[in-house]
Order: sequence, then structure tokens, then C-alpha cells
Amino acid sequence: MTFRATRHCMEISHLAYADDIVIFTQAAEGPLRRLRTCLETYAGVSGQQINLAKSNFYIAEQHEGCANIIQNEGGFARGTFPFLYLGVPIYRGVKHTDMFMFLREKIAARISGWAHRHLSFGGRLTLLQSTLEAVPLHIFQAIEQTSGALKQLDQQMARFF
Repeated sequence: MTFRATRHCMEISHLAYADDIVIFTQAAEGPLRRLRTCLETYAGVSGQQINLAKSNFYIAEQHEGCANIIQNEGGFARGTFPFLYLGVPIYRGVKHTDMFMFLREKIAARISGWAHRHLSFGGRLTLLQSTLEAVPLHIFQAIEQTSGALKQLDQQMARFF
């Protein structure tokens, strides 16, 4: 089984980057057995092991009845939407502002390490432009942000400034 982002676009069967991979398949015993066999063959040939503790499956609500089959056949734990893949939220359905809360936490962690009370106006401006504004760039290039997320990030950076 393959995945389509929209009706008339290219089919996607997997996404891979370095040692991370997302595989799209049917939630049925046959395809799951073939997937498991493929992964075991890969492990045997390459010498690399599949880390089942870090492996998850994600399923749409209408296929909820297949969750036990997937867990039993695949040996994977069940994950929930949204989740992060390479730092970008993967979600199903409508985007929500709270999907971008991890960005606020990242920016807050950066700010907390700085003694911004002792920084000059120019020092705060430089840190804001060179560091804080760069944090969400990768994510916002991959997924369109919500206006609520932009507003929250703007407010957080304005408070720092």
C-alpha cells in the first residue's frame, strides 16, 4: 500500500533519512507479515538491528480494530498523532496551534540559559535575530504554521527583547 498526500499526486511508500524511516502499509496481516519479513531480511543482510523499542505504528481512527493485529504481527508499540519526525510535526486532520508548542519550549530553553538582564539592547537584538528566529525556520519550511502559533512565538520573542 502506498500513501498519497493529495488525490492526484505521486504515491509515497516510505520516507527515509539516515537511520530513520517511515513506512506506509495496509493494516492487514498479509502486508504486515511481508513488512516484518522485509525488515528481518534487511537486518540479516546489513547486520543492523531494528530497535522495536523506538519503533511505533500510527493508525487512523477508522482502522482502530486493526491495532491489535499490528502490534502482534509487527511487534511495534502504538504511537499517537501528532508526533515529530525529523523535528517536524506529523499530524492527521486539522492543524492546531498546540502542535507547535514544542517550539515555544525550545525557545524558552534557549532564553533561560542567557542572562538577558545583563545584555544591552543590541545584544538582545543580535541574539533574537541570529538564534531565536532561526529555531522555527526548518519546521515552517516543511509545514505551514497556524496564525496562533506565530502570535505566541512573536509574543515570546517580544518579551525577551
